[in-house]
Order: sequence, then C-alpha cells, then structure tokens
Amino acid sequence: MGKSILWGVVWFVLTMALMVGAAYLWVFIYSITINSSGDQAFYEQYAQMASPVVAVVTAFPVFYLMGRMLVKQVHNAIAVAIGVLAVNLMLEVIVLASLEDTFAYVLPFSVGAGVLKLAGAYFGTRTPGATPADGAA
Repeated sequence: MGKSILWGVVWFVLTMALMVGAAYLWVFIYSITINSSGDQAFYEQYAQMASPVVAVVTAFPVFYLMGRMLVKQVHNAIAVAIGVLAVNLMLEVIVLASLEDTFAYVLPFSVGAGVLKLAGAYFGTRTPGATPADGAA
C-alpha cells in the first residue's frame, strides 16, 4: 500500500509537471517562431487561450504513459491511476471555480481533457504486454 501511495504522488507531480511544461513550451515556441512581435501582456493573454488546447492535446499521451509506467511499478495500477486522476481533476475544478472571464471558454476544454485523461489512464493500465515488474507491490 505504501509503495502505491508513493508512486501515486510521484506520478501526480510528474503528470502536472508534464502538462504545465507542455503549455509553457508551446507559448515559448509560439513567441519565438510564430509571432515574435508581441509584448509580455500579449503572450500572457495568448497563454490563457492556448493552454486549454495544449491540455487537450497532451492529456491522453501523458496519462497513457503514466498508466504504462504504473503497471510496471505497482500491482493495483488502475486504482493508483484513478487516484492520480481524481486528485488532478479536483485541482482542475478548483482552478475552474476561480476563473471569471474565461470560464465559458475553458470549460469545454477541461471536460474534453478530463475524458482524455481517463481514457489514457485506463488504456495505459490495460495495454497488452504491460505486466508488473518483479517485486511490484
């Protein structure tokens, strides 16, 4: 049980870092290669509009990867993956509740990303050939 909780915490932090990092990376790429003429306020506004799209694009691959790795680390990988997803979604609800101006824009992307996260976690833990490593608890 302790090993499962530890890996759940590790994968929660990793999934959050990967998703946030992808959003920052996209805004960086956009600001360097696509539109390098904006000021800081312009890119902050762009980040608020682009980040939900990046979340949808990265949701399935990140959570699929998490599921695949969890299968190799713990026996109850689906339970740990769903736990990580539940904490992630609770945090997302808190963030959504704090939005005022962009709530209507962000909500459909958040729902879509949530569904893709669930699908990624499920299929990642259920992929044939993904067997627990020796000694996984």
